[in-house]
Amino acid sequence: MDQNVVHEIDIGAKIETGTPFPMLALDERHGMLVFGVINDNENVSSSCVFKFVSDVIQFGHPTDESFARHRLFGSGLKFYSVSEVTNSTWLVEMHPNVDLKQTELRHFIIGFHDSTFECLVRKVQFSIVPGKVADVFKTQLKHF
Repeated sequence: MDQNVVHEIDIGAKIETGTPFPMLALDERHGMLVFGVINDNENVSSSCVFKFVSDVIQFGHPTDESFARHRLFGSGLKFYSVSEVTNSTWLVEMHPNVDLKQTELRHFIIGFHDSTFECLVRKVQFSIVPGKVADVFKTQLKHF
């Protein structure tokens, strides 16, 4: 079984490359990441809302300038994309007794301009919502 197989996920829009302004909300169990996207109608600001049940979260380095040094960059990981990693060695590192064929946990990596979001999560939902990131984040936070 190949390790760390990276698949780009189609979320219905492309990540804004200049200023996606990712905003993260977490409690002990749930998480929500909102970031700017470009949809087919580029005259309308849109955001992606990524909701999940959290397990392990990393948010910060690398930026797009050092993204090529990410441990999975040579495995298909791309700039400004939402990717899922199957047969994840990071998942096994965090949960040594996990059965990769049976686990609900999923490994995602989302690369932005100034940061990268990487997580092990379950029960994921992506949705594209009209509006600027800060406005969408405030609205979604009411239902968090």
